[in-house]
Amino acid sequence: MKEAEQALGTWDISVQSIRAATVSKVYHVKSTTGERFVLKNIGAPDVLVRTETWFRVARHVHESGLPIAYLVETNMGSFYSRIDSSIYILMPFLPDDDPNFYGPDSAPLYQTIGAAYGRLHAILADFDGPIETWEDNAYDPLFKDYVPEALPKLPGEARRRVEDALSEVKDHLLMIASSLPMEPIFQDVHRGNVRMVKGEFRCIGQRIDDITTTLISMIKYRGRNGLPSEDETDEHRHWWLAHFGEFLTSYNAVNPLRPLERDHMLYVMLARCLPELEEIEGGTASLELMDWFYAHRTEIEIGIMSIGG
Repeated sequence: MKEAEQALGTWDISVQSIRAATVSKVYHVKSTTGERFVLKNIGAPDVLVRTETWFRVARHVHESGLPIAYLVETNMGSFYSRIDSSIYILMPFLPDDDPNFYGPDSAPLYQTIGAAYGRLHAILADFDGPIETWEDNAYDPLFKDYVPEALPKLPGEARRRVEDALSEVKDHLLMIASSLPMEPIFQDVHRGNVRMVKGEFRCIGQRIDDITTTLISMIKYRGRNGLPSEDETDEHRHWWLAHFGEFLTSYNAVNPLRPLERDHMLYVMLARCLPELEEIEGGTASLELMDWFYAHRTEIEIGIMSIGG
C-alpha cells in the first residue's frame, strides 16, 4: 500500500482514501473532491511500449465520446508512474452494475452493448497513429496453437468430435484470416467489460473475433462475465438465443457488418465453443456447449442472417 500511495503523488490528486481491490495490485482511490479512480500496478518496465499504445488509443476513444478507462496523465504529462521496478497507471473509475442478460425483458441490454461495441470498433478504426503491439487473426490461435496442444490430450471419442468441428470451421476461418482487414480491436471482450472498466486495448486483428467472443462468453463462462448459475443454464441460454440477434442488429446499425463477416460468423462462434486447453489439461473438458450449439444451430444461423448486410 505504501508504494501505491507513493505512486499516486505523480498525479495532481488530493487523496481522501485508498484501498486495495479484490484483484491483486489494483487499488480504489477517492479524491477529496469526490472523484473516483483505479490505480493499477501493471508490472515491470517491459510493458511500457504496449502501455503507451493503450494510452494513445484509449485517449482517442475517450475523446470520441465513448466511456472507457483511459489513462490519466501525470503532472509531467506522462502516462505512468514508476516506483522502483513497478509501473503504475491511473484510470477514472466507471460505475459498474450487474444487469440481467437472461430474461424476457433483456433485449434492450443486448441492443445497448451491441451499439457500444459497434461504436468502439468504428472509433478504433478511425485511430490515426502508430500501433506498436501484436497482431492476431481468427485462424492462427486455433490451428497453430490450440490444435497441436489440445488434440493429443483429448480422449478418443471427444477428440473425434472436436476434430469434426475443426474440419467444419477450418476453411471458413482461413478465409476470414486471409480476406478481412486487420484493425484495432479490444480482444478482452465480455459483458463485464462492456464499459471497458477492467480491460485494456490489446492488439490489431479482425473485429469478428471481438463480436463472437462477446456473444459466446455470455453462454460459456459463469459469474459476472457469463451465466449467473449452473442450475438454470438451459433457461439462461434460451434467453440469450432469443436476444443475441438484437446485439448484432444494433451493432450493424452503427457500424455495418461486412457480408463476409456475416456469412462466416456462425463458424467463428462454433470455434469459440470448443473446450479450453486449460480444461483439457485439467481433465475437466466438456463438449456440452458445443453440443448445445449444434442443437440450436439453425436458430443461431437465422439470428445471424436476419441482420442483412
